[in-house]
Amino acid sequence: MLEDYKSLFNEVEFKDAVRTKKVCLFLGSGVGFNLGMPDWKGLAKEIVLFCLKQKIITRSEKLNLFSMDNPLKIISICTDRIEERHVEDKFNELLTKLFYKIPRKEYRKNKIYFNLNKLYKEKAVLILQTNYDVMIEKYQSKKEGENRSFYVPYIDKEILSKNKISDSIVYLHGRFSGDSNELKKSSYKDLVLNKRQYNRVYVLENTDEFKKQKDFMNYLLKEFYIIFLGYSLSDAEILQMIANKPETENYIRIRVIVDNCESKQLENEFNSNYLRIASNEKIKTYVYDTEISGIEKGFEKVIENLTDKILDKSDKDSFIIKYTNPKEVDFG
Repeated sequence: MLEDYKSLFNEVEFKDAVRTKKVCLFLGSGVGFNLGMPDWKGLAKEIVLFCLKQKIITRSEKLNLFSMDNPLKIISICTDRIEERHVEDKFNELLTKLFYKIPRKEYRKNKIYFNLNKLYKEKAVLILQTNYDVMIEKYQSKKEGENRSFYVPYIDKEILSKNKISDSIVYLHGRFSGDSNELKKSSYKDLVLNKRQYNRVYVLENTDEFKKQKDFMNYLLKEFYIIFLGYSLSDAEILQMIANKPETENYIRIRVIVDNCESKQLENEFNSNYLRIASNEKIKTYVYDTEISGIEKGFEKVIENLTDKILDKSDKDSFIIKYTNPKEVDFG
C-alpha cells in the first residue's frame, strides 16, 4: 500500500533538507497542465494536427501517428517533416501559443503558481522543470522584484554555485518563451523535444550536451532532496534513467508524489516497486487521492501543504530559549 504524501513531512531527511535549503522541486508537465499547457502526449497530438493543417502529412498518416504509444517518436517524425517543408517559423508560433499565450491568460489566478511563486521568492527551494513553462518567471511583477536568472544545464558552460543556482529556475529540457521583448527568439531547436535532440543530451556520450547534462544530474542527485511533482509513473523516462544510474547510494533522497485515483492504483503499485528496487531504495512514491476533490483541486492541495511545510517557521522558533527571572514566575 502506497503512503499518503503527508507522511513525507515526517522524514528526517526532508526536515534536514528544508532547514539547509536543499529541497529541489522537480516539476513535470502536470503542473503547467493546470494552465492549459499540453502534457507530453497532448503536445504530440497538437503537433500531428499542426502537420495535417500545413498539409505536411495525410489523414491516413495522422491515423497511423495517433496509433503510436510513444510521444517522442511521434514528435520526432513530425519535426523531421516540418524541417523538410521549411515551416519551422510556423511551428515555433504553435509552441508560443501552447506554452506562452494560452497560459498567460490564467497564471496569475492559479493557486498552484501562487504557491510556487512564494517558494521562488523566498529562495526556499531549487525549482527544476522538464516542461517548457516560463510562467513562474513571469509571475514576478516589478512590484515583487525583477525576474531572476535561469539555467539550462546542457547549454550553459558550468554548474552554478550553490547561491546562484538557488536564485535560478533550472530548465532541464530547455526554455521556450514567446515573449517578443526577449533578445533571443525562442526556437524548438534549442529544446530537448525530438529523438535527435534527446540522443544528443542523454544517449550520445561524445557530445558536449551529454557531458554537461550528466555532470549536472550527478550534482543534483548528490546535493538535493528531490520531490517530483506533475509526473505520472506510467511516463517515467527521467525516473528510470535516475534509477538505473550507478552509485545510487550517494543520492540523498528522491520522492515522487502522484495521483492515485482508482484507475491508477494497480499501475502505481507496480511502477513504484520497480523504481524503489532499481534505485537501491532511494526512489520512494507517495500518493494523493483525487476521487473526491478531483485532479486539479487535489494537486492544488498538495502544493499548498508542501509550501506551508517548507516555509513553516514553527520548528525554528521552538529552539529559541528565553530567559525568565525566577522571581517573576508564579509556581502556584
